Amino acid sequence: MRKKRRGLTIVLEDITEKKRHLKNMEFLARTAEELVDLPPESDIYVYIADQLKSLIPENPRYYIHSYDETKEEFIFRIIEDEKTSEGVTQLFGFNPVGMKFPVKDFFYSAPFHENAFTFKDMRVMHFKPFYDEEEYSFYDSCAHIFPKDACDKAVLKFNIAKLYLTGLVWQEQLFGLVGICLGKDEKLENKQAILSFFRQASIALARRMTEQRLSRSEQKFKEFASALDIPVMILDKQDTIFYLNRKFSDEFGYDLSAISSWNTWAEKAFPDKNAQKILEEMVKKNEKDTSEFQKEVFELTCGDNTKKPVSMKLISFSDGMKGIIIQ
Repeated sequence: MRKKRRGLTIVLEDITEKKRHLKNMEFLARTAEELVDLPPESDIYVYIADQLKSLIPENPRYYIHSYDETKEEFIFRIIEDEKTSEGVTQLFGFNPVGMKFPVKDFFYSAPFHENAFTFKDMRVMHFKPFYDEEEYSFYDSCAHIFPKDACDKAVLKFNIAKLYLTGLVWQEQLFGLVGICLGKDEKLENKQAILSFFRQASIALARRMTEQRLSRSEQKFKEFASALDIPVMILDKQDTIFYLNRKFSDEFGYDLSAISSWNTWAEKAFPDKNAQKILEEMVKKNEKDTSEFQKEVFELTCGDNTKKPVSMKLISFSDGMKGIIIQ
């Protein structure tokens, strides 16, 4: 009787891709939280450069341009890494970091016809002599601001066979460009994670720009109100009182240490519930109509409990802020 032999099956599974995916998810979860919590004085472009190192192959070679929408200028902000930066300075005879880069003048015209929307997608450029054909040269990718022979030398010196160029774009608004340089045998394994990270950073840049615009707007309101010889109160979108001019405090005896919100002030200045209701309706109505002044007459209780009849005008602005003028 023949004895049965037991077989053994070995299943080999490549878990490299799973590990990479998990690592990328952890990276994106961390950077999403950090970008939200970045202090206002921190440089988001520097943060992008620092974090990008963990997503690309060894021997990193990449650069970042920032875009100033107000001045319509691209600025060469960062060259990574230090060895590459030193090599570029030596080759070109100067450090390009800080110089204006004519991206818009050069790439928005023929033959490129780029714009903020087209820069959103990552594209790859191949350069000679590593490839037989090239649509655009490395000299072209540098917008011809460096000598052609220096660009040709840079391709060989830094082993730049490919350039992955991506715009930092959110809602068709461009905040900068990132160029990742690779050799012919180097691969960009984490392309999707890189694009997701760039999207996170673009949203953070958009949020910061909105905050800066709001801050400038608020400052203009303050400067305007401070120059008026009539009592003025300014409310933000949440109806928080963020400014009272000197005339307001002198006339009615209230300052920001005593009142901070519209509701707090209304309760102190207008104890009459009917007046408070009219005020509330006045604010809500004007939120929907910025074309006209809304005017009401009330008896205002001052900080020293004296009473004054006043005429109030509320103006709603298109950005959600409100101005209250009292006479």
